[in-house]
Amino acid sequence: MRSRTSEAWQGLVGFVVVTLGVVPLVVLAFGAPTGGLWGLVLDGDAGVAAWIWPGLVVVAGVVTIGVLERRKR
Repeated sequence: MRSRTSEAWQGLVGFVVVTLGVVPLVVLAFGAPTGGLWGLVLDGDAGVAAWIWPGLVVVAGVVTIGVLERRKR
């Protein structure tokens, strides 16, 4: 994979991580029932799932960016 292609994928993954992972977790931390775009999928009584799904997006994104970085070298 070319370096520029890898960097483009990393940027896309980073964007997804921020919009579907970090922002909802910050919104939840300040007391909203469901955070960000996850409010469209999860109802107000989602409980722990409202924390788990954005957390999994963040973890998967960090792992994906790490793998792409290793392949770039």
